[in-house]
Amino acid sequence: MLCNSTTRKQMTGMVGKHYDLHHKFPVLLQNEDGTSRFSSTFSPQQIHQAVVYQIYQFCRDKNLVFVWVYLYSNWYTINEWNTWARSTRDAFPSAKTTMMVESHWRVLKRVDLLNHNRPDYLVFKIISKTCAKKIRQFNEKIARRVTTPSWENDFRSEWATLASRELTDDGESLYEVDTARWVCGCPYFVHSRFLLCKHLVSSRMVWWLGMP
Repeated sequence: MLCNSTTRKQMTGMVGKHYDLHHKFPVLLQNEDGTSRFSSTFSPQQIHQAVVYQIYQFCRDKNLVFVWVYLYSNWYTINEWNTWARSTRDAFPSAKTTMMVESHWRVLKRVDLLNHNRPDYLVFKIISKTCAKKIRQFNEKIARRVTTPSWENDFRSEWATLASRELTDDGESLYEVDTARWVCGCPYFVHSRFLLCKHLVSSRMVWWLGMP
């Protein structure tokens, strides 16, 4: 064990926030004396430098030498960073699919390849079974709407919750709310599962209702 559970929780939360950053998302900042706040965007290179420095300072302050070595060599070198960080892609994904992909291949390995370790057999199973199942699920949930995706109720619930929240007068200008690009600089948006926040939801509802 390289660190205690409390430190590990703080660290995993920090790494998760590092993943969420993107060069198209404004970030809320404040000047040195703390008298004013503003939003700004950063390049992918600037984001990488900033997160490496933050995780380094965190490990240094807590004297976690081996944790820093592990994190940097396995997660934060530029090559490793490019494999998982959202800011290394121009388009930003709305879902974290690594877990689903890994789960999919684990089933293929443990079920289909367990007693039949043949690549040609695996290709046959993917084409005849896996792809057919995915196409059927897409048609049921998206094309024909026979059933709804499991995440849709969560999306509706979060939208309704955000729509009921009050807005501050300077929120739209402070966070550079842009419904056309669907981005906002508020802290809630960048870490939202569905890329939602009360500023974007409110602006969209005003547009739907035709309000000035």
